[in-house]
Amino acid sequence: MPDAALDTIFKAYDVRGIYPDEIDEVFAVPIPALAHPNLVEEREVLLNGRRRTLRLYHVGRHVVWGVTARILQNLLERLGLGDERWHGEGLE
Repeated sequence: MPDAALDTIFKAYDVRGIYPDEIDEVFAVPIPALAHPNLVEEREVLLNGRRRTLRLYHVGRHVVWGVTARILQNLLERLGLGDERWHGEGLE
């Protein structure tokens, strides 16, 4: 999959072996389930003095957010399952 469009100067790396504390838990979710509108939340937050809209996925007792949520959003859009109208601002 190509790099996700992220509003950041940072690059995403697989850190599971390098920084094990970065990942709380690994779990499986059917991809179409992530497209269900009841699992998606758009939350307004204030970061560094700027208003941002973040996308969160609520999956059971888990909340997927940040770069992982942006990557999932990108994947869902490419599969024709995402809401391409949503263009929230990412973290900087």
